[in-house]
Amino acid sequence: MTKVRYGLPTSPPAISTVGIYFALDNGFFEEEGLEVEVVPYPGSTTATRALLSRDADIVMTGGDSAYLAWQNGAPIKIISSPVSKGTDVLVASGDIQTIADLAGKRFAISDPGSTAEVLGKIILERNDVDPNSLEFVSIGSPPDRIRAMLAGQVDVTAATILILQPILDAIEAGDARVLTSFAEEFPDIPLAYNITRDDVIAEQRDMLVRFLRAEIRGYEWATENPAEAAAIAAKYIPESDPELMVVGMEGLVDLDVYGLDGGIAGDQITKSQEALQSTGRLRAVSEPADVSDPSIVEEALSGG
Repeated sequence: MTKVRYGLPTSPPAISTVGIYFALDNGFFEEEGLEVEVVPYPGSTTATRALLSRDADIVMTGGDSAYLAWQNGAPIKIISSPVSKGTDVLVASGDIQTIADLAGKRFAISDPGSTAEVLGKIILERNDVDPNSLEFVSIGSPPDRIRAMLAGQVDVTAATILILQPILDAIEAGDARVLTSFAEEFPDIPLAYNITRDDVIAEQRDMLVRFLRAEIRGYEWATENPAEAAAIAAKYIPESDPELMVVGMEGLVDLDVYGLDGGIAGDQITKSQEALQSTGRLRAVSEPADVSDPSIVEEALSGG
């Protein structure tokens, strides 16, 4: 068995990042000769650091984090997009009516440099709100951020709320409000990429092919069996309601968020960078071949 260390960008896992367990719990990795250890990290920035420090072999990062890391010289490549559409929404306390009302408020994030902070600032700028007027507070996982907001410790956060009953109840009661969604604001930026180091590609390409083949098989299984996938997800997401988890998984399937074709075609890579460049997050748009290696997932999909 080949050991693989895989890092998640949320700790504990969230409904949008728990998908690795669909392949793990069904034995798909084992069938590929892989012994996969999953390590949740508090945010994409921390997960990327773990990859660069060799504490992980592959990590899931936010849709913007991979480009920012590569732009800053990190020897990494995007190898797939397991969640190719955004699932987060910008949700605020009920007294906040519009994005313009966020000036001077407290914004909960997982950690500095996280996707929620980066894309949240872009949304603020688009709505003529100075991001420097807000206080960005590092709190952790989506449930922790939601609890902080409902307790009045912060005013707004970005999270996937499909299975977070407290915020769903608060929205229904008028105590919270969804201001916008990342899918609407950033249609060309996926929720998450799988990235790895250049040396792993050079030295363990066969492992990567087998890993992606098993992982995609897990997502395909979840798409066909959302109720069973919900039962697996509930094992790893603390305090989750099994019935609500089924609703959440069915919602993800309906949104068609999983990158079952690998999710990293050249035009998608270019459009994602152009979207980030237009906001000033990237200095330039790089060639898809410089920042990604789609041949690995293509080989996995072909059965090679």
